[in-house]
Amino acid sequence: MDGRDRISGPYLAAACERARDFPGGVHSDGTTVTEPGELIEAKTILGLCDRFGCLPSQLAAEDAAILRLLKIEELGVRREEVPDLG
Repeated sequence: MDGRDRISGPYLAAACERARDFPGGVHSDGTTVTEPGELIEAKTILGLCDRFGCLPSQLAAEDAAILRLLKIEELGVRREEVPDLG
């Protein structure tokens, strides 16, 4: 994400709470309630930090090859066996 489409402040809080309270629900305009990108990013980063026992700054210093390894793992493991990173 480059930051141009990001929401913040009370709008982000409200979007996160809607995603938590009504996952898969429908907005009044007919669109599906989904997790905002900021929440997905936060859950992913914090989940990886838990998994590898590091701080977000340490994770950010890693090469992007770690993402390739995670994708390979995801593809090779049955859905019910995939570790919850968030």
